[in-house]
Amino acid sequence: GQFVIKYISIDKSKNRTEKTRRINVVSSDTVLIDSSEDLVDAISNQQDGQTWLFIKEGTYDVFNIDNYKSDKTGLASTNQWYVGYVTNKIEGNMYEYILPIYANNLTITKLENIGDVILTSSARPSENYGGTWNYQNFVTISGSGVTISEIDLESNYNEYYQGTNKIIELCNNGKDLILKNVNVISLENEYGKFGGSIYFNVEDVGNTILSNISIDAWINAKRVTTGKVSISNATIDFINSQYSGYYSED
Repeated sequence: GQFVIKYISIDKSKNRTEKTRRINVVSSDTVLIDSSEDLVDAISNQQDGQTWLFIKEGTYDVFNIDNYKSDKTGLASTNQWYVGYVTNKIEGNMYEYILPIYANNLTITKLENIGDVILTSSARPSENYGGTWNYQNFVTISGSGVTISEIDLESNYNEYYQGTNKIIELCNNGKDLILKNVNVISLENEYGKFGGSIYFNVEDVGNTILSNISIDAWINAKRVTTGKVSISNATIDFINSQYSGYYSED
């Protein structure tokens, strides 16, 4: 079942408009999500050990409109344009991220027997500033023991890349990541398609597992010196990719 754990009750006798704010949970560690607003709340209030459970199929936009203060110039360095949710939980400074996950042992999944759940963002980093590290990633994970299961990911469009760069980056203390039954949806432009790479930007990746995933980009573990990345039943499809034929000697 579900119950309300938080609400605002306004006294009508004081001629105020009644407003109710609800957060759905099935336990103290499980947050039910059925709207983009619920997802933004979950990101803003994430705690170690939580499960974010999507209870309705559909596309969820992690763009936090409350933090969007655009002057239409896209000058991210002036803090006038907040790209998605703003947090200082990653890297210890005030950066803007699209979808930051800094809690440990967090699980993101959906109810059984519902349709596709897609996470995306309408944030659009500018051509001048989209190459800045914190704007490069759709999902930036610094928490350990994070699981994303039965969820599809579609990156936001980044003007700097004329598409996207990384769908997921694991950084800082992030390790023991599990991706299971995850489909990365391609963005398309005049050069082809590309959904973003997975980059393990850590030395100790712990016991990281990728199972039943589809992606049209690289899975990069060149920084890893400790732990292991286990990959099973992965489809990496570079057909019609904007990076077909690209290689690096690094």
